[in-house]
Amino acid sequence: MGNDADAQRDRIGRIVKELFPHGLVKYDATPDAIGFAVLDNNTSTVLAATSTPLRVHDLTGKSDDWLRKFISQLGGGDI
Repeated sequence: MGNDADAQRDRIGRIVKELFPHGLVKYDATPDAIGFAVLDNNTSTVLAATSTPLRVHDLTGKSDDWLRKFISQLGGGDI
């Protein structure tokens, strides 16, 4: 499962960079779920954050487009 979690973290990081080039992703350390916050790398302001971790299994079934929309919604549509 670790490989799946790493792959999903990489995918989240890639999509955050697409949406916000100066974004930095901070992850919660859980083996089978991924919680994260998107920070402005210049100011350390939290731009978006999950309220509960997302299960790795659920993320693997979601498209990149779904993940882009999800991250954008986390930021109130501002990302």
